[in-house]
Amino acid sequence: LKKLGSRDGAEGTSMTFDINEPVIVNVYDMYWTNGYTNNLGVGIYHSGVQVYNREYTYGGHPSETSGIFTIAPQNAEELGENFKLKTSIPLGCTHLSQEEIDEVMVNLGQKFTGKDYHLTRQNCNHFSNNMLAIICNSSLPKWVNRLATVSTTVPFIERAIPKEWLRPQDGSELDDEF
Repeated sequence: LKKLGSRDGAEGTSMTFDINEPVIVNVYDMYWTNGYTNNLGVGIYHSGVQVYNREYTYGGHPSETSGIFTIAPQNAEELGENFKLKTSIPLGCTHLSQEEIDEVMVNLGQKFTGKDYHLTRQNCNHFSNNMLAIICNSSLPKWVNRLATVSTTVPFIERAIPKEWLRPQDGSELDDEF
């Protein structure tokens, strides 16, 4: 923390601190098919936002509670056997404290409940994009969620996706924290 200044007053001394914590987006390949589809500019990706040595992400489960959870940064094993870290992208810094980040997660958890998860309309990449906008005024690179964007504009693509992929009902392994 860097002290910017102080002011003496009748109520004592107050200090202002400049927090400059790096924000990184970790992008994971979700399926082996990405090896073929990456060349076409699409893939099935998972993302999480890393800040303060935690990675925040989102997943579906059958409950109305938050679907936001944390993992150790860049730990694909915690996500499952189909996940492999593809890249980590620094997207700036946040001036929010850890406590303020926790408050943002509680608020986002009301919008990103387990039951509201949808593979093409409200997925981990939508969550990451929302979080980035709030904590560092940045956004997820468009290629990360391109398949979901295309799927929502071309209806037959979404209809071809198995329903259990669109809204997973078993997220019991998720430890929703927010």
